[in-house]
Amino acid sequence: MIHNGCAKRLVDMGKKILILTSFVSGMGGVEKVIERTNTILSKNKKYTTRIISLSGGQSNLMNGKTKFFYTGKESWISNINGSRFPFRSGIKHLDFILHATYIFFVLIRYRPDYVVCTGFGQLVYANKIRNLFGLKYKVLSWPHFSIASGFGNIKYSTQADYCLGISKEINDEFIKSGVAPEKVIYFPNPFSRMDIIKRKNDITTFVFIGRLLIDGQKRIRDIIDAAGKVNGDFCVKIIGDGEDAELIEKYIENSPANKKFELLRGWVNDPWGLAGNPNALLLASAFEGLPTVIGEAMSRGIVCISSDCKTGPRDFIEDEENGYLFPVGDVDSLANLMQRVVDGDINPSPEIIAKSIDFFYEDRYEERLLKVFN
Repeated sequence: MIHNGCAKRLVDMGKKILILTSFVSGMGGVEKVIERTNTILSKNKKYTTRIISLSGGQSNLMNGKTKFFYTGKESWISNINGSRFPFRSGIKHLDFILHATYIFFVLIRYRPDYVVCTGFGQLVYANKIRNLFGLKYKVLSWPHFSIASGFGNIKYSTQADYCLGISKEINDEFIKSGVAPEKVIYFPNPFSRMDIIKRKNDITTFVFIGRLLIDGQKRIRDIIDAAGKVNGDFCVKIIGDGEDAELIEKYIENSPANKKFELLRGWVNDPWGLAGNPNALLLASAFEGLPTVIGEAMSRGIVCISSDCKTGPRDFIEDEENGYLFPVGDVDSLANLMQRVVDGDINPSPEIIAKSIDFFYEDRYEERLLKVFN
């Protein structure tokens, strides 16, 4: 039994929420969502939050001889109430022991009411530690990728008290993996309401913003190949960074549309400042979770042309209404949609595009977020 004085102190402290994450670069969409979530909860005195990253960030090494200690780009976590466990041996079982031990001490010291896990590995740690030591927190599964990504086993989500699905298709994946439907909550990521961007009339501009992967998840090769099939006055801006940047640069050089491309390498806080006034966003991904870049584009009234990948684009886009979808890997379909933009056949109202994602804006997200922890 808790005495009245102790109970009052617990109420005054508010509910403690611990967010565990890993496999993040420090510059991606997951980090942005965690930052926004932390900002919303921090404004409410009923909650205190702490974020723990088990990631090596951008994997900047302390020295060139060891991969055991990372000093990655972690400015995102230094701006919030968070910290990073920087050790990684590269040996699976040793890393499991290191992470489990670290999380155990965090849980014992912080005593959270909720543990929110963006990866299935952290979920397993949190659940096992809870059961072994009789801790009372709730465990929430909050993955940001679909099964198609191959990142972990979604069946571990059956160990969670609740599952937060950032897309409708991820909700379906939870249920198919054995999670009871009443434990699954549709919980798409938040986006800010932005000023509408005026489209350029002199030259049609397409933009890609994200990690530079020529194949794999982002399939930038498809965008380059599609551009080679498009006629007219247009340009394609590719903004971002990643391990395939040089491969992409060489592939563009050998493309018949090589003069149509502008490759802007590097991670920047405001890539939309570099984008200028694009007519359309391009995304050719093999898989996503809930692609942040689509929400950011649509909030600015920019039409999006996206692959119909698992999962996320369909949460935003009603095909041929507020955006356009094409089958993953179908270069001809992508080229046809790009040609329609160049020809002026695709020109939906920017205001209608921005209004169509009203459910995703931060004020609506705040309502959903507070319901989860009440």
